Amino acid sequence: MKTHRFLIFLFVLPMLYSCIKDQSEGYSGDKVPYGNKTRTKIEGVVLEYGTRKPLANVMVFLDESHSAPFSGGGTYYPIDTTFTDAEGKFVYDFKHIPNSDKLKWDYQVRTQPYLYYPDYKSLESGYQYKNNELIVEPYSFIRAHIKNVNSFDDEDYIFVFAGGDGDGFKGKNLDLFEIFKTGGNQKIRIFYRVHKNQMISEKSDSIYIKGHDTINVEILY
Repeated sequence: MKTHRFLIFLFVLPMLYSCIKDQSEGYSGDKVPYGNKTRTKIEGVVLEYGTRKPLANVMVFLDESHSAPFSGGGTYYPIDTTFTDAEGKFVYDFKHIPNSDKLKWDYQVRTQPYLYYPDYKSLESGYQYKNNELIVEPYSFIRAHIKNVNSFDDEDYIFVFAGGDGDGFKGKNLDLFEIFKTGGNQKIRIFYRVHKNQMISEKSDSIYIKGHDTINVEILY
C-alpha cells in the first residue's frame, strides 16, 4: 500500500509544479494564459505525416472569423501569413479582438504546403501555445489499370475505391487507366465491387505507399 501512495505522490508533484512555474521556463503543455489575456501566441512546427520530417519555408496562415454567440461559428479568412524556418518552426504573437455580447472572435493557424493535404489548429484567445504540431499528409497516387476480362454485357459495372478516392465505371469492353489521389507514408486500402450478370462480388487489399510516390495496380475483373 505504501508503494502505491509513493507513486501517486511522485505523479502529482510534477503536475502541481507545472501549474505554478513561470511561462518563461518553456512550458510545453497545451496552453497557459498569456499577456494578461489580451494577446495570443502560438509556437508550432510543420511536420510531414509518417516521417515527422520538418518542412522548411512553408507558408502558415493566421485565420480569423467572427460570429454571433450560439450561431455555430463564422467563416475563416486569412489576416496574416508567415513562413517556417529551417527546422519547420513558426511563431505568431498577436493582439486578438476580444469577444463581446454581440460578436465572438475565433482564430486558427493553417497550412497547406505544395503537394500536401492541409492541417490546422484552432486557438483560444488569450493563451500561449507551445510545441503545437501541424502534420500534413503528402500526396501520393495510384495508377490503376481497370479491365473487364470476363465481360457479360454492357451493364457490367465496377466501383473502385483506393485510399480516399473512388469512382464507378460501366461497360462490356472496359479497359482504361485511372489515377486516384491518396495520402502517402501509410498503408492504404484498395477495394472494388463488381456488378455483373445480376451478381455482386467484392475484393479488397491494402498496400503501403510512400509520400509523393505513384504505384501501379492491376484490377482485372
